[in-house]
Amino acid sequence: MGERASIKVTHGDEGHIWMYAHWSGAEIVEITADALQRVRSAGRMNDPSYATRIIFDTLTGCRGDDLGFGIFIGGEEPDSNYDCPEIRWGSEWGKDPTVIYREREMDVDSFISASSVLTG
Repeated sequence: MGERASIKVTHGDEGHIWMYAHWSGAEIVEITADALQRVRSAGRMNDPSYATRIIFDTLTGCRGDDLGFGIFIGGEEPDSNYDCPEIRWGSEWGKDPTVIYREREMDVDSFISASSVLTG
């Protein structure tokens, strides 16, 4: 059951993401409009990464500042000051992902256990 709805965000030829909401179907148009208004007010209409984050925040009820997070699709790794952990799901449904960090491949539990050591 539920009132399922999605917001699809496409970033040019790079691809798209779906933002899913289980209980927001009846409000999805209003949520989307509110999100786009927040994007416009933040001056981020031409910044797909921040715009997507603001849309997601609006959908989920998270009210972050205009700076804080982003969602990125395709291309090279965005500018970063830290090594990037990768969470990689395979093609087999229902399997836990693999975490790759600093060229080391681990299962999720191993990554969680080692996380304090890995960042040091």
